[in-house]
Amino acid sequence: VILSVSTKSNQQIAPSPAVSILGNNFQIYQNEEYGFSLEHPKNYKPEEFKEKDGAKTIVFQGGSKEGFQIFIVPFDEASITKEKILRDVPGAVLKDAQEILIGTAAGQNIPAILFWSEDPLIGRTREVWCGHNGYLYEITAYEKEDELLSGIMSTWSFINSL
Repeated sequence: VILSVSTKSNQQIAPSPAVSILGNNFQIYQNEEYGFSLEHPKNYKPEEFKEKDGAKTIVFQGGSKEGFQIFIVPFDEASITKEKILRDVPGAVLKDAQEILIGTAAGQNIPAILFWSEDPLIGRTREVWCGHNGYLYEITAYEKEDELLSGIMSTWSFINSL
């Protein structure tokens, strides 16, 4: 199912038909504004929140401690590194950081950083950060959603060049 993204804050987004790679319990979310798509569990309803300085948060929430979010902020570099994160986010926790590629299913091979972090409110998190076409994408999931996030990220695709 493809979801059309509204620019209104706090609005749930209605699906339209398409085919999912991950199976019948997943649907496709497509964001025209930032030019990406991914699959997510059907019961994880996306909500968008405008943030300051041209940023946006998209939350995919299923239930209590089920879900993930994508924080998108303007970014003037081509890629992100562990060193850049540690320099720009003092006190950030990056455990077992690895350089990975996302968008490989679509033949895109976009460099990203995968790591474990700590959030004072929700505990240990799994994170994937990547820079692309003038934006930094920070994808954060609950620790128990690690395997699910891996599947979701395998479907990530940048759908236009913005």
